[in-house]
Amino acid sequence: YNLSNFSSYSIENSQLPHLWIDNSGKIIYANKISEDLFEQHPLKDTFIYRISSDISINDWNKLWSSLLKNDTITFIHKYYSKKHDLIFTLKVQCNYFNYNNIEYCQMVIIDITELVETNIKLNREKEKAKESERLKTAFLSNMSHEIRTPMNAIVGFADILNMMTDDESIKEYTKIISENVDQLLS
Repeated sequence: YNLSNFSSYSIENSQLPHLWIDNSGKIIYANKISEDLFEQHPLKDTFIYRISSDISINDWNKLWSSLLKNDTITFIHKYYSKKHDLIFTLKVQCNYFNYNNIEYCQMVIIDITELVETNIKLNREKEKAKESERLKTAFLSNMSHEIRTPMNAIVGFADILNMMTDDESIKEYTKIISENVDQLLS
């Protein structure tokens, strides 16, 4: 198998895993980073449905059939790494090619684990912020009610006192009380 027409140097040294797979599911080329990701050296001549326990031959056959219809398919795949005891979230782009009457699938794999985890954390923080905002609104509403009730009583009594007296100093004091209550209420 000759890679010269596929920019072999750039693919071999890519930071993204690249796999080329024939129609039976047999890997005909894998760059080094693919072998590191799947912790299997070499990957060449291995079947794609044997490198991950949750990929079956039926999964490969469905993917291949879809590729024949669509030329390009992108999907998300969870991959468990025994070496790291972690589950990686991988975005896989598959492209169908027919080169020298050989049909194959080129897979380019992007590890989006960190992105997915960041989005999960972001959504949790967003929910916390919404809850915090809801609690703040409820607190302010409750405090507003608790302040308004006695303030209305104070204004009412200041108005009564204002009407019952002719003393200008008391009228001035009740005016100050009413103005300050209005300020607090607004």
